[in-house]
Amino acid sequence: MEKHDYRDSLQALFNELRREQGTTLFQIASKTEMSEQILTGVLRKERNLSAQSLQRLLVRLGYEMQFEKITSPASSPSAPNKS
Repeated sequence: MEKHDYRDSLQALFNELRREQGTTLFQIASKTEMSEQILTGVLRKERNLSAQSLQRLLVRLGYEMQFEKITSPASSPSAPNKS
């Protein structure tokens, strides 16, 4: 099973902003009041953002963070193995 990393979703969002609006990483950093160096580290998977920092970044870009329960038994870590 492939593990999902929030930084992959963030990279996709930044790529979309760049493609649709011509936004640079510098402009994203400025708008979100985060340093370009921090954002670069996050996108390279060398750094993490706290949930609070991620939420603040998304809100400043016009998005919101939501949590969803995984309902597939195959993706649940506590699901019994039926071999």
